[in-house]
Amino acid sequence: MGYGGRFEFGDFEWVALDARGQAGLFAADLGSEIPAAVQREFLAYDALAQEFALPNEGSVAVWQDYARYGLYVYHWQEGGGPYARVAVPLAPLSAALRAQILALPGLLRLPVVFAEAEQIVVVE
Repeated sequence: MGYGGRFEFGDFEWVALDARGQAGLFAADLGSEIPAAVQREFLAYDALAQEFALPNEGSVAVWQDYARYGLYVYHWQEGGGPYARVAVPLAPLSAALRAQILALPGLLRLPVVFAEAEQIVVVE
C-alpha cells in the first residue's frame, strides 16, 4: 500500500486517523516517508502542530506531551523507518482538537488500529 514518498524537510508533525477513528501524530525527520496528501497540505498540518504546548520540546519526553492531548504518537526511526509507536494517549482527545483534525485537508484514515500497531510502514 503506497502512502507517499520522502519529504525533504526538517522536523514535521502530521496526523492521521486509524480504522477506529483514533488520532495519531507522526513525528517526521529529514528524509522521512510522508504521505503525498499530507505533503500537498503541508501548511495546514504545520499550523496544527504549532497549536500544541510542549513543555518537553527538544527531549524524548515530548512524546508524553503529545500523548496528554489524547494522541497516539509515532516517530520515524533513523536509518529508513518505519514509524514506531513511542506513546499512547494519556487522556481522551478533546472535542475541539478532534474537530481541528477532522478539518485538515488531505486527512488520511489508515487501515490499521493504533492501539495494536507498534510500527507503521509508509511505502512509496
